[in-house]
Amino acid sequence: MSDDISDKKKLGYVKSNKQIPMCNIFNRTPFFVPVHANHYNKVISKKDAIEFKSQIYDFKLYGFKLNNKVDYPILALIIKHWVNKRQTEGKAVTVRIELDEFIELLSTKYSQTRQKNYDPIKQSLHRLSKVKISLNIKYYKTDEALPILAFEKFYYKTKPKYIKVRVSELLEGIYSKMWNISLLDFTFMNVIQIKSVLNIHSNVLTKFLMSQDYDYIDFKLEALEKLLGFKYKEQKQYASISRFKITKTLDALVKSEFITQYKTETTRGWDQIRIIPVTLCDDLEIVNQVIDLLKSNFSNFRSKPVINEEKEKLKAKARLDPKIKKYENLMILLARIE
Repeated sequence: MSDDISDKKKLGYVKSNKQIPMCNIFNRTPFFVPVHANHYNKVISKKDAIEFKSQIYDFKLYGFKLNNKVDYPILALIIKHWVNKRQTEGKAVTVRIELDEFIELLSTKYSQTRQKNYDPIKQSLHRLSKVKISLNIKYYKTDEALPILAFEKFYYKTKPKYIKVRVSELLEGIYSKMWNISLLDFTFMNVIQIKSVLNIHSNVLTKFLMSQDYDYIDFKLEALEKLLGFKYKEQKQYASISRFKITKTLDALVKSEFITQYKTETTRGWDQIRIIPVTLCDDLEIVNQVIDLLKSNFSNFRSKPVINEEKEKLKAKARLDPKIKKYENLMILLARIE
């Protein structure tokens, strides 16, 4: 990486755990998955690897499953310190983080006198250093399966207690565009909010939706199944189970006021779902009024949009509503199809 970064827009200093720059491969794919706590340290063989392939991301992951509850926030904290250290040391690969920072982020109460009470953190660092990942993204490809951390050591007997880690070649490759962020696929993530969601499936979906652009509101059932680790789509008779689990997860996010409303296709065997987050509109009455009128993100891939004159009249009426006008992004999605 070049040390000459003055002429490019770069990732700046990260001051808060509410705005950590996480590459979207960590946010929008099953890189981190829902895992029950008693399976955190289960070894995953190469033949049982998690494999994911899309137009943007292509990876194979084995050794351990990386969970969203502990491994994701711990990696986020490491990335925060690493990005900050590189502000003054452009080629830094090692960081030192005081143990209290991990405890605060994970909202965990430990007895300061018992070393084994820190095992969840030590075990997470072990998983991050022993997982094996083959990766192919637009600007980086691995030649072999690599871990996320090249080195990790826990210093328990020092004052203050701290952890020292070295990022791997893999993580360096993923963040190789941090000095030219127009090329870096990332989102500033509120890791505190993600960590506060206790249900393992709601937790993953919170992270996923947080990383989406405001105009991305329609999602395929198959994509959500992969994200949440459901594999019922391969067996038709079980497809209804994953639909039930996904809507149950979304109900929890409505209750927690992370999303305002969602709506499935009208067919019984729906394969697509529309989700309206509170960041787009937090007024349920307005959302119910316009949810069927908003432009689909899937329409961006069509060569010619389909114009529904009745819907266009309703959209025109909605755009004049003073209550709706205050939601800028919602007004953009209600624009007339030309």
